[in-house]
Amino acid sequence: MTAEEYETYLTFVSGPLGARLDDGESAALAISSRASSIVLDERKARRRAAEDAKVSKNLTVASTLRLMLTSGQRQAWTTQKVRDLVTEARKSARMGVPKEDAALLDELLSS
Repeated sequence: MTAEEYETYLTFVSGPLGARLDDGESAALAISSRASSIVLDERKARRRAAEDAKVSKNLTVASTLRLMLTSGQRQAWTTQKVRDLVTEARKSARMGVPKEDAALLDELLSS
């Protein structure tokens, strides 16, 4: 992380409780200028990615669920394998699902 990215990181990780992000989201957003896409599940982090001037407006924000579904499709995984991976990620890693992806999750779990 460059000195400038570290300063950006500090703006995300500190500040008022309502605006403060976790370390992981803060670090990801701080170095996001290096990439064209980022995976974020937390609502607050997704909002900051969309609104903060320090984050590129060309950055594509995806969810972990969409990443897993896309990976499964590209690797020709069975629906059951993807369902099992998502279920385990939600249970063990506390993977969140953004509201806009709730229908995708419901479809996966009910198929």
